[in-house]
Amino acid sequence: MTRIKNIISNQYHQLSLAERGRIEALRDLDWSIRRIAKVLHRDPSTISRELRRGTTTQINANTRIFEQSYLAETGEAVYRKHRLNSCYRGLFDHCQTFCNALVTALKARPRMHSVDTFVHQFKTNYPGVVCPSTP
Repeated sequence: MTRIKNIISNQYHQLSLAERGRIEALRDLDWSIRRIAKVLHRDPSTISRELRRGTTTQINANTRIFEQSYLAETGEAVYRKHRLNSCYRGLFDHCQTFCNALVTALKARPRMHSVDTFVHQFKTNYPGVVCPSTP
């Protein structure tokens, strides 16, 4: 039995600003999403999501909406904004008050309650503070 080697990379790479510029130029020439995807060697869904992400409404001097168009700089800006919000935030970043109180409660001798009961008590004592849920 022979093995078929897949020559297509399964790793995803973000669109570069140059690729976004090509999408903008080709879209201005009224190319279809599939045709643009074929030229850029990308999946059509990637192109359609990028077009949705970077499409802006243009407003003229009389404050009338006259055009919706894709702008590469807008797509890049939205991508960077989403990227900033996608990083992992550790447990201490979410609720340092909760973590400090939990460590103190776990170190206490004798221990008064389990983690689940501590979380329930913390939620009742600090209703405005967001605390992580326990599994």
